[in-house]
Amino acid sequence: MTAPKFAAPNQLVEISRRIIHRQHRLRPGRDSRELMGYMLAKAANDHGQQVSVACGMSNHHHAQILDLTGNRGAFMQQFHSNLARKRNLQLDTREQMWGVSRPGDMLILDMDSIVESLLYISLQPVAAGCVERCSDWTGLIILPRHWGSELTFQRPAECGPEMPETVSITPLPPPGLDHLPLDQAIGFAESLIERQEDRLASKRKIPVLGIEYCEAINPMHTPKTKAPIGKLNPKFRCKDLKKLFRALARERSLRREHGVALREFCSGNRDVEFPFGTIQMVRVAGARMKAPDVNDPLTTCTTWTDWLQKLWDDWVN
Repeated sequence: MTAPKFAAPNQLVEISRRIIHRQHRLRPGRDSRELMGYMLAKAANDHGQQVSVACGMSNHHHAQILDLTGNRGAFMQQFHSNLARKRNLQLDTREQMWGVSRPGDMLILDMDSIVESLLYISLQPVAAGCVERCSDWTGLIILPRHWGSELTFQRPAECGPEMPETVSITPLPPPGLDHLPLDQAIGFAESLIERQEDRLASKRKIPVLGIEYCEAINPMHTPKTKAPIGKLNPKFRCKDLKKLFRALARERSLRREHGVALREFCSGNRDVEFPFGTIQMVRVAGARMKAPDVNDPLTTCTTWTDWLQKLWDDWVN
């Protein structure tokens, strides 16, 4: 049996997944951009997910989402399975698309990590040396500049008529920035991205590949370089060590509570309550679940930090 998974409403997470053998099946271009945007928007609307930023690279993707319903497991399953099937139709292949490692589902626990994750996702094509600026990327990319604006994606030809002709989403700032006026939140986040773009450009020793090269690469090409082995797939992104240790301890206690409840449930006690955030037992077996704990450390901390205040002061001045 796989380890239990816990998901609660209003958790901010960074999701990701990699193509098998690091092939370039999501190479940039209109076909992959529209398909990925359509599937992301539809799954987010179907399962109550709020998108902040997202980026589809040639062989993997990242997105920062606010899980409004605690149903991101179903969201990720629908998004990844639909994207894989339709992209294989576009590429005329029936091979497995996603790698065997589990999808990334990293809970973001503090304000510094929220901004760090936002920058990490937005700057993916620049950090990889593909383009000079994020805006040059022709794959799917949702940036702070899109916050508050409705993004509409057309139904790709590979999708049947039973799917809607268009799907729309409105990206919004993540917790911690959503209290700011929208124009200030956009301006602040975009200034941080521009600053990082300039920093990366100053350190770059070779020219960028260019979008034409990235669009023309063989989607079934397998890089000859060795993939990292044994690289961790972390569950939490947190710069506050005290909060991180509390989160790790809380997850261990949740697993113990889940094990006790599961043994009771299997012995015939259908009134036993599983820990709040239990996904499968509630969805599949109709088990009961405890009420949420307002002091649970597995929630996003949006306290404005000194580090963020300094960045804000620099931007304002």
